[in-house]
Amino acid sequence: MDNIFIFTEGGGETGMGHISRCLSLYQAFEMLGYFPQFIINGNESVVSAVSGTRYQLFDWIAEVDKTITLLRDAGIVLIDSYKCPAFLYQLIKNESKTAVYIDDNLRLEYPSGIVVNGVMGAEQLGYKKRDDIDYLLGAQYAFLRSSFWNVPLKEINPEVKSIFISCGGNDNGLSARIVKILSEQFPWIYLSVVVKDNNSPEISKLKLYAQVLTALSADEMKALLGNADLAITAAGQTTYELCRIGTPFVALLTADNQAYSIGNFFKQGLVQEVIDPNNPAFDTMLVNQINYFLDPETRKAISSKMQTAIDGSGSLKLADYIINYTTLS
Repeated sequence: MDNIFIFTEGGGETGMGHISRCLSLYQAFEMLGYFPQFIINGNESVVSAVSGTRYQLFDWIAEVDKTITLLRDAGIVLIDSYKCPAFLYQLIKNESKTAVYIDDNLRLEYPSGIVVNGVMGAEQLGYKKRDDIDYLLGAQYAFLRSSFWNVPLKEINPEVKSIFISCGGNDNGLSARIVKILSEQFPWIYLSVVVKDNNSPEISKLKLYAQVLTALSADEMKALLGNADLAITAAGQTTYELCRIGTPFVALLTADNQAYSIGNFFKQGLVQEVIDPNNPAFDTMLVNQINYFLDPETRKAISSKMQTAIDGSGSLKLADYIINYTTLS
């Protein structure tokens, strides 16, 4: 079972969420003694994220012939994409022993195989039961990179002295806006901002008020999240890493496909409020949320819930299930 391929996309406006969660599966397969290969539809901006892995960088959706040729005698193929059309899923399935489809929102009627949705509350999304599909659903299968598999209990400081900020691939000036608000309202708090490009004029101005970082490794991200007393983040993959670390966060709804997942965080009491940056009252809502989390007992209570909800073993459970499924097929 040497031929394990992970097809995904990333960089630019797509962001790094797909690559981050696929990297967690790559690492889980490695832990079990298997050696997968990434096939990534993206640009050179993704290379640092997959450093040390086996990967190819090309548009596997457009270059169908190259994709199918690559898959001759494939054992396991995983696909994590918002762009891959239905016909290509079927072609890839036809070339593999086991096909695994990572889904967030019932995007397609998938071919036979395994459908994985590690989003919190995915069990209630209404997937249609089929004899030819195994469904692995819910936060027990949350994708976390190996750096986040084993973490200590979060120590809650009496005061909020540092805030981590990440607005994901759809920043559009949001980081600068948040830093301006916080530097005016909470000038004593140290701000760390993760951006995809720290060379733009707008981001350069941020450096006067905050630490600006880009292209962080998983270990660097883990340390940054762990050292922060509070976070402000787009409601994507980082929310699961924050839960594992136990750092309370203010959630920003920056894309429509984040709504279901973060809505379930809210239902579970893991986030106090979800803020839409397009809301005219955004500035006031953000300041109110920071004030709410200044109380250490509030942060302590929600941090405990967070670390209980996400145990860090999701990717290992998935890899183990996929290997056993393939062996028994």
